[in-house]
Amino acid sequence: MAYNPQLPNIFVYTGNPNTHVAGNAGTVSGGPPPDLCWDGTNNILYACTTTGNAASAVWSSLVPTSASAYRILSAASVAGGTANALTVSTNGAIATAQQGHLLVYRTGPSANASGAVTIAADTSGAIALQLNGNSTIPAGTLPANSICVADFDGTYWRHVSATPAPLGITPDRAPSGALLGTAAFADAAQLTPSKSYQVPVTGKVVSFDPGTAGDYHSAIVGNPHTYVMEPAGTLATQTFTFPATARDGQIVTITSTQIVTTATFNGGTFVGAPAALAANTPVRFVFIADTGKWYIF
Repeated sequence: MAYNPQLPNIFVYTGNPNTHVAGNAGTVSGGPPPDLCWDGTNNILYACTTTGNAASAVWSSLVPTSASAYRILSAASVAGGTANALTVSTNGAIATAQQGHLLVYRTGPSANASGAVTIAADTSGAIALQLNGNSTIPAGTLPANSICVADFDGTYWRHVSATPAPLGITPDRAPSGALLGTAAFADAAQLTPSKSYQVPVTGKVVSFDPGTAGDYHSAIVGNPHTYVMEPAGTLATQTFTFPATARDGQIVTITSTQIVTTATFNGGTFVGAPAALAANTPVRFVFIADTGKWYIF
């Protein structure tokens, strides 16, 4: 059989094409490939997986699994709405939250009350926030006037950390006006520590790197950064994934109220990483940019 290449139809739409764009899912072999649609608002490529008209065609987003696919959404202004029903406007102006989105936002003058908390980022709609898989958020988890981080797992926003905001710093800008991710913002972030608290179970992955998948997330925002674990009992195994690089002098402290029998550290290059964690005995790492390694101290 002669090879007869066929190119897909490619559409462009300003947002999620579902219920808006007709499409053809194509065939498995020998026929035309599925139609593609570029979401020009959120910079996401969709493929048609069910043929139909504009109302019935099903489009599935093609989200890469590499770290480059993870996008940081930052809100320059304080969150609106209420302390338990937050609304934020981000640099991404998203219409749909996507798995891998990391949201950095700042709370208003009131902490959340105990109960359900939702976040509506741009026009994506109100989505429940979870803490350790639980949608009942304890009062004060989101303190007033704090820089908070959440990541989207495809269904829920998951609370990562909350850090009191130093004077003059907004979620995505330093006092100089430098954007998140620049050296100026990194310098400003070192003015205050960050921390997160979780109740993990055994055999899971704790990720300190927003570009790496994990069962629990503890994004490094400030310096030093502290991760506190309070499991119900001894953890047989636990894996900690660090970023391969960080700001020079970044300190990360890990402490657990229970023994971790086998501790695995990956993602970066480590010198002196322990094979286990003792109860109530903090372990501290510092990143040295000259060598690109994490050292225990």
